[in-house]
Amino acid sequence: MRLFKSGLVKNILDIVYYSGVSKVLKPFAQGDGIIFMLHHILPGAVADDAKFRPNGILEVTPEFLDETITYLKKNNYEILSLDDAYKRLQSGIPHAGKPFIVFTIDDGYLDNLEHAYPIFKRHNCPFTVYVTTDLCDYNLFMWWRALEAVIQQNTWIKMDDFGIKIDEISGSVAEKYQVYNQIYWQLRDMGEFEKRRAVLSLAQKYKIDPFEETKKVAMSWAQIKQLERDELVTIGAHTVSHSAIAKLDEADAKYEIGQSRAIIKAKTGIDCEHFCYPYGSAAEANKREFSLTKKAGYKTAVTTVKGMLYKGHKEHLLALPRVSLNGEYQKIRYVKTYLTGVPFMLWNKFAKIHKY
Repeated sequence: MRLFKSGLVKNILDIVYYSGVSKVLKPFAQGDGIIFMLHHILPGAVADDAKFRPNGILEVTPEFLDETITYLKKNNYEILSLDDAYKRLQSGIPHAGKPFIVFTIDDGYLDNLEHAYPIFKRHNCPFTVYVTTDLCDYNLFMWWRALEAVIQQNTWIKMDDFGIKIDEISGSVAEKYQVYNQIYWQLRDMGEFEKRRAVLSLAQKYKIDPFEETKKVAMSWAQIKQLERDELVTIGAHTVSHSAIAKLDEADAKYEIGQSRAIIKAKTGIDCEHFCYPYGSAAEANKREFSLTKKAGYKTAVTTVKGMLYKGHKEHLLALPRVSLNGEYQKIRYVKTYLTGVPFMLWNKFAKIHKY
């Protein structure tokens, strides 16, 4: 399923790029800005259909990031900090022929410091890191990684609890993806606490330490402070536990939104003004969540809803769309296509502002 979907999206992007459709529709589709979303920047993070890497979509290579920024600068795109993008949206000043660019990175992984930061620094390019506080405390339960580890290390997966029933061979790469997708999408439909209990139970059954990966990949609080000392870097909040906020009751949702900011302030002295909704789809961040982030005092909040920024987003600063720089699509022609806005105009059925 993953390979089919990825191939289909690539075909659509290539049709838009090579057919000339983007040139025709660009005047109608291109917005005032675009917020790019990243997670991991890792050497060797190249899509390989011969390997089981379901979370590889969250990884891009340093070379691709460097190539992307080089292209943007060479073609005179304006790269803004999130604060400056906020001011631009507030002012209502139209773009001068090309959209402005904002780079954001989710969660707070060590590779952001080791591999991404030197590239941004060399290009004098601002970027934002949204920090999940449990990650920097080394106790974030990355259930998506734990699920991958269980399936990666076993050739047969059996599960019959938490409403998930599966008894499947997981020997080949194709079989592993099939099992992963069956479990993953059922988990995404669950409440946050039930989902985590389900994966924790599965991990314990197959003797996987779900926190081993956390300790390997997280930035420490000292490293967050080190990053933030550079004026190119903005630190934002990304909840305490990386929970899908819309699936929480209001008290827990308020806690995740407000306490993440408070913890970052207590650990680093940084007062975050920008927020990022985990997972970020309309099913995981919606009107209630936008209201809660407003009450919490954030200037902006970003989703994972696909799209560019338009003048109308001045009234939707706590529900900003983003575009993923995805590990499956590490080609500059895809970046060029994103910048036209055409793929998102088609995806959103010609709507510029997502209707929640």
